[in-house]
Amino acid sequence: MSKLKVGSNATFTGTGQGLVYVKEFCYAYSGVIGNIGNTETTMCVFQTPKAVISGKVLFNYVDNDTEDYRYRIYFNGQVVQAILQGRKDYDFTYENAIPLIIPPLTEVKLTAQNIDNTNERSQIVSFTGRVY
Repeated sequence: MSKLKVGSNATFTGTGQGLVYVKEFCYAYSGVIGNIGNTETTMCVFQTPKAVISGKVLFNYVDNDTEDYRYRIYFNGQVVQAILQGRKDYDFTYENAIPLIIPPLTEVKLTAQNIDNTNERSQIVSFTGRVY
C-alpha cells in the first residue's frame, strides 16, 4: 500500500514492502530480509500511481558468504530486468543500481533467489525515484 507524505517534516517511518511518497519523490526500502533461500522471494511489491516514475533499484547481499543470487524486477507480472550476483563479486556497489522508467498504474515486484543451493541468506533491496 502506498503512503503519501508531504512537507518538510515527512520523516522516515521504517522499512516495508510498499512505496512511500515525499512530494515528487518516492522510495521503498525492504530492510534486511533474512532466510532467502532457493525459492524466489518477494522483497518489495508496490503499485505506481497515475504518473510515470523514474528511479533506480539496488539489490544487496547482506551476509558474508559466496553464494550466487538472482534478482528480478517484474512489471505487472512480467520480468523486465534480472541480474545475477554473488557475494564473491565485491564490486556490486551503488554503481550497479538498475535505472528504470516505470509506467503509470504498474505493479512492481522485486525478488531474490539463491541459485547455488538451499542455504538461506539475508538480502536487501531499495528503490528510489521521482514521480512525474
